[in-house]
Amino acid sequence: DNPLVERIQTEDGRVQDIHVYQVYLLGMSGTGECSLMRQFKSTEYRGIYDYSSSV
Repeated sequence: DNPLVERIQTEDGRVQDIHVYQVYLLGMSGTGECSLMRQFKSTEYRGIYDYSSSV
């Protein structure tokens, strides 16, 4: 499978290819899928989890 490639132009005028992937994250309720997804999206580790929210 080839990933989707988006071509963008940077602020300095250069053209850059961005690879876009589709990821499926599966698991039973309460096992940390939302925490893992938040960590990937923000690149920030948080040692706490809010059970009341979902992605």
